Amino acid sequence: MFWEITRYRGPHACVNPALTQVHNKLNSDLIAHLIVNLVTEAPQTPVKSIIMTMNNEFGYNISYKKAWRAKHKVIALAFGNWESSYAMLPRWMAVMKRFMPGTVVEWEKDDHPEDENLALFRRVFWAYQQSIQGFEHVKPIVQVDGTFLYGKYKGTLFMVTSQDGDRKCFPHAFALVEGETGEAWHFFLRHLRAHPPYAHHVFCTRHLACNLHSEYKKKWLKKLFINMSYEPWRHTVDSLLGELCLMFSEGAEWIDNIHREKWSLAYDGGMRYSHMTTNLAMSMNDVFKGVRALPITVHERLNKATNTTSGCKVITFDRAETSFKVMERQDASIDQLGKTCRVNLAQEYCNSGKFQACHYPCQHVIATCAYIGISYEPYVNIVYKLDTMLVAYAKEFQPLGIEEYWPDREDPRKLVPDLGKICKKGQLRATRFRNEMDFRDPSMLKCSLCRVTGHTKKTCTNRRHRAPQQNNP
Repeated sequence: MFWEITRYRGPHACVNPALTQVHNKLNSDLIAHLIVNLVTEAPQTPVKSIIMTMNNEFGYNISYKKAWRAKHKVIALAFGNWESSYAMLPRWMAVMKRFMPGTVVEWEKDDHPEDENLALFRRVFWAYQQSIQGFEHVKPIVQVDGTFLYGKYKGTLFMVTSQDGDRKCFPHAFALVEGETGEAWHFFLRHLRAHPPYAHHVFCTRHLACNLHSEYKKKWLKKLFINMSYEPWRHTVDSLLGELCLMFSEGAEWIDNIHREKWSLAYDGGMRYSHMTTNLAMSMNDVFKGVRALPITVHERLNKATNTTSGCKVITFDRAETSFKVMERQDASIDQLGKTCRVNLAQEYCNSGKFQACHYPCQHVIATCAYIGISYEPYVNIVYKLDTMLVAYAKEFQPLGIEEYWPDREDPRKLVPDLGKICKKGQLRATRFRNEMDFRDPSMLKCSLCRVTGHTKKTCTNRRHRAPQQNNP
C-alpha cells in the first residue's frame, strides 16, 4: 500500500544537514537585478564571472544556465532584445545618412513569406563619409577580415581596415552578413570596390602559406614560400623558384600559378607598403604622436636606419644621374665588405627593395644622402607626413540629435531576423577555432656583429678575426 503526507500542520523539528544552494526566490530575474551594473558596464563579462560574483557576495553557487539567462536579460534590458535591434537598424542607418551626408549604406533584404509588411534581413554594407574621405590620405591599402558575432542569431561582421603613416589602424567599411559564404563575400567586395574605387588586390602571405601546407603537408615548403614572399630581390625569388622546381615540381607549379605580383614583395611594385599579412592590430590611440613633420614611429625607424649607415661605404657611380653604389661593411672593425646595393635617387630606387616597398629611405639611401650632403626627408612618402595624417582625421563625426526627430526608415516594411539563423541550443563558442595558421615556428637567430643567422654576438666566432686595437702613445 502506498501513502503520502501532503500537509503537516504540526511543528517542524527537522533541519537540513547542510546549507542548501537552492532558493526559490533566487531566479534569473533576481540575479539580473543584482548584476545589472556589472553587465551594463562590460557586456562581454563571462558567465563564470557572474557565478563567482554571486558566490562571493551572496554565498550562493548558481548554475551556469541560470547565470547565462540572467546575463542576457540584462543585455536585453540595457541594449534591447535581438528582434528590436533588427527593427531599429534601418532607422539607424537612415539617421547616419541624414546627419553625415556621403555615408554609404547598401542593403539586401528578402520578402517575408507570410507577411508583406515584414522584410527578412540578409546583409548590409556601410562606410562612413569620414572614412571615405580620409582614405585618400592614408596608405592606399585595405585589409579585409571577418569575425563571427555572439548572440541569438548567427552572423559575421566584415571589417575593412587601412593604416595611416603612423602605423595606426584606420577603419574604413563594415558589413553584417550571414557568414563567410561565397555570396556574402561577393556582396561585400562588390560594394568595397566602389568605396573606395581604387585599390590593388594582393594576397595575405600567411593564408597562402597555410593553403600550400594544407595541400602538400610539407613544413619546409611552407617556410620556403614565406621566405620567398618577403625577399626584396627579384633575382633571388627567381633563383629560389628554380631550385624548388628541381626539388619539388608540384609545389613550384602551385606557387607559379599565382601571379607573383599578388604574393611577392619583390614583384608588387611597392603597392603593399611592405604589408605582407592582414595583421593591422595596432589601436587607434595616440594617432598624433609625432614631432616636426613626421610621426615619432617613422622617426624611430629612420633613426634606426641612420645608425646603421656607419657600416656603409658609398662610391659615386654617376653623380649627374644621382646613381651610387653602396657597400655594407660586414665587420666594421676589420673593414670587411659585404652586400653591395645600387641607389638611384632620381628614380627613388634601391635594389635592396626596401626603399620601394616601405616608401621611406632605407639605410643605403640615407648613407647616400649623407655622402652628397643633402637631406633624406624629401624621399619620405607623403602618407608619413604629419600634415597628411591631420587631413585624414579632419572630418569629424556629427551628433545624431534627439531620437524623436530622427527620420523614419526608408523601407516602410519592418525588418526582422531570419528564424532559420537562430543559434543552436547550448553554450556559444566565444573564441575562434585555432588552426595550423595560428602556430608559428621560432624566429631564426641573427648575429648583430657579423649579420649572419644561426648565432648571436655572444657566440660569434667572427670576433676572433678582428684586428687588435692599438693604443696611441
